[in-house]
Amino acid sequence: LFVVTDILTNDSVGLAIGKAANVVEKAYNVSLENNTATLKGVVSRKKQIVPVLTEAFQA
Repeated sequence: LFVVTDILTNDSVGLAIGKAANVVEKAYNVSLENNTATLKGVVSRKKQIVPVLTEAFQA
């Protein structure tokens, strides 16, 4: 799993392969296209990425 944040648009792009792909889709309610998804409004790793993914991986 790799996430790049664009602070100019206040969005992030997630790149996920394997089990991580399914977790990202469920956690953020998005569909991956070519193993990537735009995460609208997600810019904070500490508040919006790590807690959401930690919960999703533990589920």
